[in-house]
Amino acid sequence: MKIINRDIPPRALWTLEQAGIHPLLARLYAARGMASADELDDSLARLLPPATLTHADAAARLLADALTQGTPVCIVADYDCDGATACAVGLRGLRMLEAALAAHGQRAPRPGLISYLVPDRVTDGYGLTPALALRVAATGAKLLVTVDNGIASVEGVQIARELGMQVLVTDHHLPAILNGQVVLPADCTIVNPNQPGCTFESKAIAGVGVMFYVLLALRAELRNRGIFDLKTQPKVDTLLPLVACLLSLGWTLPTPAVLPEPAASAQPANRRPLLLERPMWPLASAIVLLTLAGDVLIFLSPVIGQQQGLSATVVGAIVSAAAVGGFVVRLASGLFIARLPEWPYIAATLLACAALLLLCTQAASAAALLLLSFLLGAFLGLAQPMTQSLLHLAVPEARVGEALGARLALVGGAQAAGPLLLGLGAQQLGIGATLALAALVLGVGGLSALRTAATLRARRTR
Repeated sequence: MKIINRDIPPRALWTLEQAGIHPLLARLYAARGMASADELDDSLARLLPPATLTHADAAARLLADALTQGTPVCIVADYDCDGATACAVGLRGLRMLEAALAAHGQRAPRPGLISYLVPDRVTDGYGLTPALALRVAATGAKLLVTVDNGIASVEGVQIARELGMQVLVTDHHLPAILNGQVVLPADCTIVNPNQPGCTFESKAIAGVGVMFYVLLALRAELRNRGIFDLKTQPKVDTLLPLVACLLSLGWTLPTPAVLPEPAASAQPANRRPLLLERPMWPLASAIVLLTLAGDVLIFLSPVIGQQQGLSATVVGAIVSAAAVGGFVVRLASGLFIARLPEWPYIAATLLACAALLLLCTQAASAAALLLLSFLLGAFLGLAQPMTQSLLHLAVPEARVGEALGARLALVGGAQAAGPLLLGLGAQQLGIGATLALAALVLGVGGLSALRTAATLRARRTR
């Protein structure tokens, strides 16, 4: 690790100390580019003007038209802290301004006019995807507003527009890059300080801050339309408790400097592969065992079918039943997956698969094998995506690509070695003993996953 000493401009340090700032804080502030005590003033009067945020005025007109005309609005949020607070600020702010319209006799209140949707990290992924656009359209919304996402959702915005919805993107992330060129969603209104051409000074503002500025611009637009005046306008500053923890950085810090790319030699040359990191071993083991659990019945079904005199069609149906089980449970996962903790469910899946394989040794009919195969696929249908989610959360952002590659390597290795081991076991031990041995391995893996879940739970309660 290389430690870089910041230069401390003497004049700025002296000015800050003369303003009564503690010498240590004055050194820290001066080293970070602050030259006067005025830059530390975080009062509301020092907020940057909303008009300097590109397209904030267009967003205000779009939202003002929607509120005055009674157009249904749906906020599509992100699932992290910034996305959650941005969603809450947007929802409460829009409902506050909608109530002001009703109070001033502009139109009758309409419950449910403004709704929201928070995607699931496992089933929906990140951003406004085409599938999410379809879900929003199904609610009857005519204006889709993204908060803390959307700047890179080119396809999702396109689908939303094709479905007849207007789209307002409020975000703070960097836009997508395609073939070295910046690509923005088309035919929509974008409010993002990091979009090309935006001169808004605070590039470090969070997504919740962007939404707050849009509400300020919207209130000004409604005021200009004569809905209310400065004395009777809604007090959106009541939303600041939700905004302050993230937006405060955007109020006081100067625009971050663009640092040069580190030289290739600065990258750690001796970084260990992820699979060799001890904390990754429980998750790697779970990935391998879940892959093997899905392969056991598929590989051995033809052999079991031959022994029981089943036709090729019935054997194919048994194999397909596992895929059907996975499809059904993933289709319905949005109803319950948020309530399922990952490690306990993975442990339950491994133990359930072990029990199902043992039952396969006693199954005497095609119907029983079909049911067992379906249940096996249903359990694996959620457990396998959960391992990918855990893997994404367990590694630094810079190593997510390496982590996904490691997962594919584990799955590929298990799929290569599994049939060889199962074939050898069936030849030497017989089908029943091989299934029992596979069930034992999965059971031990399930108990190990339970121990991992208990360890993580104990850490959280400390």
